[in-house]
Amino acid sequence: MKTTLTCAKRLIVLFFTTIVFGLFIQAQTTITLGTGTSVNGSTSYPTPYGHYYKNQRVQYLILASELTDLGYNSGTIQAIAFEVSILYGMDPLPNYVIKGKLTTAISLTTTFDNSGLTELYSNASLDPVVGWNQHNFSTNLVWDGTSNILLDLCYDLVTSNAYTKNAGVYYTQTSFTSVNYYFSDSQVACGRTSANYTSSNRANIRLIGDFASCQPPTNLLVNNTETTTADMQWTAGGDETLWNLKYGAPDFDLETGGTLISGLSAANYSFTGLSAGSTYKVVV
Repeated sequence: MKTTLTCAKRLIVLFFTTIVFGLFIQAQTTITLGTGTSVNGSTSYPTPYGHYYKNQRVQYLILASELTDLGYNSGTIQAIAFEVSILYGMDPLPNYVIKGKLTTAISLTTTFDNSGLTELYSNASLDPVVGWNQHNFSTNLVWDGTSNILLDLCYDLVTSNAYTKNAGVYYTQTSFTSVNYYFSDSQVACGRTSANYTSSNRANIRLIGDFASCQPPTNLLVNNTETTTADMQWTAGGDETLWNLKYGAPDFDLETGGTLISGLSAANYSFTGLSAGSTYKVVV
């Protein structure tokens, strides 16, 4: 947010124009998408851990708006997790692979997207457990803050007669077609083009990684204006406890110009040494 300060000869007169405020914080974060309590059945799909048929493939779409609505602007995804309610006696899934990429797609169809997928995780024999199952990536997926995210999960066709049940995983219904999937007792699922079905019942999913969030301060107030001084205060936009402030001439370059006051531990600042008759831009 930008604030303009104008110093008259006796006191500072403040004219508010456009206000540019923003604090970017990047830290290890767990984002949970979906709070639904419904669970897929032992023979029903979609699910990230399906073994009622001898192999399966499922793709999940996450919209950028789902993350930006939570205050996140970009980040590096280092792991994902799904929450199992019940196992129904399922066997391990052979050569379980998770791939992913950024996408412009806003809805999934019965055609799998095979282009540009990067392998993020693999497990020679995945044995899900009740609770959150976290899959730590060997290659991180970098989210740019504007693209949507596509995740692709599949495992090898079981060649024996062994097939059991699906794991019951919590899911939430999305407002868009967020899932497509394929299952078969005889055809290889991984890498195929056509899906069996689409769905909006997306498994509740956790994204674990370093995410940047921007928490805009609110309730900007400038008072106690004198000839060469003024006080500014604001209210934290989230749980942030430190702020950087930069001020200068109205046209100063944010990267190279202005006077930087860093590491403010209180949501206020007292300006001193201002020039009477001058106009200032302030960025917090």
